[in-house]
Amino acid sequence: AEAPGLTVASLDGYTAEAASRRDVTDGYLAYVLHTSGSTGKPKGVAITHRNCLAFVEPASARFAIGPTDRLACQAPLHFDLSVFDLYCAAHAGAGVVVLPEYFSAFPKKMSDAIATHGVTVWNSVVSALALLVDKGKLGTVARDSLRAVIFSGERMPIPLLRTLRGLLPRTSLYNVYGQTEANSSLVHEVAEVPDDDGASLPLGRPMPNFETFLLDHEDNVVVSSEGSGELCVAAATVAAGGYYRDPERTHGKFVHDPRSPERKLPVYRTGDIVRRDATGDLYFTGRRDDMIKTRGFRVELGEVQSALDRIAGIVESAIAAVPHPAIGNELVAFVRVDGGAPLSVADIKSRLAAVLPAYMVPESIHLRESLPRTSTGKVDKAALVAALSGAAP
Repeated sequence: AEAPGLTVASLDGYTAEAASRRDVTDGYLAYVLHTSGSTGKPKGVAITHRNCLAFVEPASARFAIGPTDRLACQAPLHFDLSVFDLYCAAHAGAGVVVLPEYFSAFPKKMSDAIATHGVTVWNSVVSALALLVDKGKLGTVARDSLRAVIFSGERMPIPLLRTLRGLLPRTSLYNVYGQTEANSSLVHEVAEVPDDDGASLPLGRPMPNFETFLLDHEDNVVVSSEGSGELCVAAATVAAGGYYRDPERTHGKFVHDPRSPERKLPVYRTGDIVRRDATGDLYFTGRRDDMIKTRGFRVELGEVQSALDRIAGIVESAIAAVPHPAIGNELVAFVRVDGGAPLSVADIKSRLAAVLPAYMVPESIHLRESLPRTSTGKVDKAALVAALSGAAP
């Protein structure tokens, strides 16, 4: 029996004519995706048909998606990675191998699916790819079908990239950067794996039909060939609806292009601070909202995170600032180490102290067997901080 008050939708009685909506234009809302990054209240991002198509067409071309491809869809459908998997496949007439959500807890099933279904394109956050390589034992299954592996959402550790290259010597590897609010805007194809384990991959160059520019701390456009500032994305993919029913959050993040305000071109301010090198490549350096104060000093959490990730034996880490009445903010680190690496909290603090000022070394470091994830697969900092109540420092 149906539950009281439950409305059941059915296609019974619908005709093709009734289901057709000829009045729908490309400016109509297509879907709403909710995002919160690693912390905060979820924000609904309102995407129009035009926004979606403006990404799907150039992305399909950039990665040469064709009818013979099979794309693995392992991302939840409220995560924007699924837009690539589903719509680029539909646009190109390719196949989609939809992996059940519970596979994330059994990564061996994911690697088996690649072999069984002949997956040609894999697209995931870095942590899911790490599970595929480590726990999923990708090296033990037939993987020759994979022609492209696309990763995004988190920093790619160089040791993992080196392992991946060894397992997939003929597969194209792509580091992709983007946000739900403007979709994937930058891509870097890995030509060579850096020798330095602490190196960072470039965010890459703009996708077709995308344009990026930087704003300095006074909101002036950075015009020099080299420099740093907040990354802004100008493209038809910028969510026309902003944050769904949230004008306060929309204001300030979705703006008109300051380089030509009279044209009112849509721009999304990412909040990411990047530097541009002499070749034009962009590198992530931190978040505009990750600048905190502790003991009177300004600290960029991304710098501490980067120092942690350069320590051999650390598999993944997260850094958070917890309000403290005496010093302003207390730096707290959460770390998962390689089982074969005998790293203690004292070891980690000692190695950080060798490369960071004393005020940037976390007051407490917590070793974890695993780090909790949000529904989109990113490290859940809010859950880590919440779990500290009652935990020993």
